[in-house]
Amino acid sequence: MDAIGVTAAGFPGVVASCGTSLTTQQVQALKRHTQKIVVNFRSGCAGANAAERSINLLLEEGMARLRHRGTWTAVSDPDEYCKQRGAAAYQERLEGAKGYFYWLADRARAPGTICAPRKARWPCCSF
Repeated sequence: MDAIGVTAAGFPGVVASCGTSLTTQQVQALKRHTQKIVVNFRSGCAGANAAERSINLLLEEGMARLRHRGTWTAVSDPDEYCKQRGAAAYQERLEGAKGYFYWLADRARAPGTICAPRKARWPCCSF
């Protein structure tokens, strides 16, 4: 429902990876249509780790224009955010999205928000 709910709120060009797993094939399909991606996973450790994995995969495939919207505070999914707070609030959050490396640095600095350690692909991404 993530893609359907956000599209229904007036945002075209939305795709969902079906869970927290983005594949190389999905990234290659996206790359044929755009070079601009806003990564938008649910909040919490699973979503943050999925965002990191997905962005690493996007970067490996040459998708350099990435932004990460961050977490959804008390709301878990983008479509729920649109339903509860409206399209204008969602648009504002998208416009305020940080670049990936800023998000990653904020994630590393924030007390108590680092999830289970992950094997980083780059030394700068170790937690």
